[in-house]
Amino acid sequence: MKKSLIILLGLFVASPAFAAIQTIYGTDFDLVYDDAKLGLFGAPSLAGNNIFFTPNNFKAESLNGAGIVTNNSTINGMQLVAKNGFKFGSIDLTEFGDYLMRDAESFVSINGQLRAFDGANFAATNTSSSLIVSALTPLNIIDGNNHDWEASASITNATASKSGLIGWLSNANIVNITVENLLTAYTEAGPGPEQAFIEKKAVGVGLLVTSAVPEPGVWSSLSAGLFLLGMMASRRHNNLK
Repeated sequence: MKKSLIILLGLFVASPAFAAIQTIYGTDFDLVYDDAKLGLFGAPSLAGNNIFFTPNNFKAESLNGAGIVTNNSTINGMQLVAKNGFKFGSIDLTEFGDYLMRDAESFVSINGQLRAFDGANFAATNTSSSLIVSALTPLNIIDGNNHDWEASASITNATASKSGLIGWLSNANIVNITVENLLTAYTEAGPGPEQAFIEKKAVGVGLLVTSAVPEPGVWSSLSAGLFLLGMMASRRHNNLK
């Protein structure tokens, strides 16, 4: 009996950890994610209206004519849940990393996409923005040294969805986000040592959150209050004549 119990306990301890839904509570919105769907981006942290990731070993490297080497990863199932009536204004993705190239025949690249949609109306709100490398950090320096790169993508209320709907973001209480990245490195066989390397080192998702829009009942109360204030001001003005 004891032997069987020991075996069962051993199997339980050795079994892999189960994926779980995690929630980080913020001021304007809560961040909800599945820790099994973060890929190489790593666990997120929330500071104000900014979400940060520190990728772990997210890189692509080609050596001595290995040709094209790629590494890709995607964050799925991340939700932003608005609080206290706040509305989303924009979602801005910024990524940082470094790269290295030793030979004129080599190259590196980064591609990716930011996607957002309202889970309650996916078809009408599905919106995407492609990642663009900053003109200030082009991936074209070939000197065998490490150089930094920066890339970004953005979805705003002025961005049309796949169906053409504009302005859906500010009307969504829960926004689903997907971030996809593809790193590529290439070397061509040659007489000397060749290396092409690119790595992602930091990812940030910044959100502009606008203040709440009063409900119809609030507007009515506000209008009535302004009307009474106007009447009182008018009577005071007439009494002073």
